[in-house]
Amino acid sequence: MTTKASLLDGQTRAGVTLPEWPAECRKKEIHAALKKGEDIRVILKRERLALEKQNKRTDTCAAYYDELRRLMGAGK
Repeated sequence: MTTKASLLDGQTRAGVTLPEWPAECRKKEIHAALKKGEDIRVILKRERLALEKQNKRTDTCAAYYDELRRLMGAGK
């Protein structure tokens, strides 16, 4: 189990303090609402829009992390 003290100790020893993970990267996209009697194609269209939004967010967050690793010299 990781405690705050052990986490702080590890960061101090490493000499690295990572920035906060962007709140936007923690956000989850909800499913499209199912409305009784609504055409399934309309629901599917809303669901696909939500998925596209989540995928874009994932790409943005991955780019953030990749840049952070690059700046820290990871992968050398």
